[in-house]
Amino acid sequence: MPRKSRKNIGVATETPAPTPLYNVALYARLSVEDMRKKESNSIGTQIYMLKQYAQKQADMMEFGVYQDVGKTGTNFNRPGFNRLLDDIRKGKVNCIVVKDLSRLGRNHIETGDYLERVFPFMGVRFIAIDDNYDSNAPSSNEDLVIPLKNLVNEIYAKDISKKVRSQYEIKRKRGDFCGAFAPYGYIKEGNALVVDEKAAAVVNRIFRLVIEGHSDNAISAMLNTDGILPPNRHRYEQGILKSEKHSKAQFWYKSAVKRITENTAYLGRLEQGRYKTGLMNGGIRIHVDKDDWVVALDTHPPIIDEDMFQAVQELRRNRKS
Repeated sequence: MPRKSRKNIGVATETPAPTPLYNVALYARLSVEDMRKKESNSIGTQIYMLKQYAQKQADMMEFGVYQDVGKTGTNFNRPGFNRLLDDIRKGKVNCIVVKDLSRLGRNHIETGDYLERVFPFMGVRFIAIDDNYDSNAPSSNEDLVIPLKNLVNEIYAKDISKKVRSQYEIKRKRGDFCGAFAPYGYIKEGNALVVDEKAAAVVNRIFRLVIEGHSDNAISAMLNTDGILPPNRHRYEQGILKSEKHSKAQFWYKSAVKRITENTAYLGRLEQGRYKTGLMNGGIRIHVDKDDWVVALDTHPPIIDEDMFQAVQELRRNRKS
């Protein structure tokens, strides 16, 4: 009876790990409106969810994380998303994973175009975890459900945009200050403006110098000679502006002097709603006719009286004529 070979007896054989088929881009987006909501939709939470998903897929290898914070989903002009597209064009990425379809976009036409034309043409697999969507595993009702979800996301964005505009309109009419930063000379406390005594003295000085006949260039030179911090540097020193770039601001310019001498906020008056922006237009500012501005009187302490303010405006008009 022939002897059986003992070759390979007791030797464990290892199954080679599958080679990942997909270099995966994890994309997360957070709009300004999302930032006001609960932590469940934060960038950190989104990225953690995406990483957990990708790690469990044998055919995936994480290539990189792409994110856009404070960016609307109603258009695709976003730095993080543009960087992702660039890496797709270079052949570095062939799969995108997002939390849900609304993270990709809220414009149903453009979002649909990416899902149905752009990504397939570029050979990119697209996955939206919460929507149970995977472009490699189309369901029988996908052609109806996905466009419907994209349309719902766009309607939601329009509704939020309308509500935000309505809320700001109410605040402006009752005299609340709705700007991100108070005019130089004031400090923002809640929705109110209170006088910043140190900066208010500089505002007064600027108006007096204009009355004395000095030009904007001459006034800015005087302030620089005296070591007066320019507006954004002043706000940085107060801790209002956080970016380090403002720590390098050293000089007054004639444009800052001009803005101050034309600002009616120094009369204790708020003229707001000069521009309109919205989620649907990507945050683009559009000028509003002066007749449609929201004007509220006596909303905060004045720094300049009416006579001095009007005298300065008259001098400025005469210089132009």
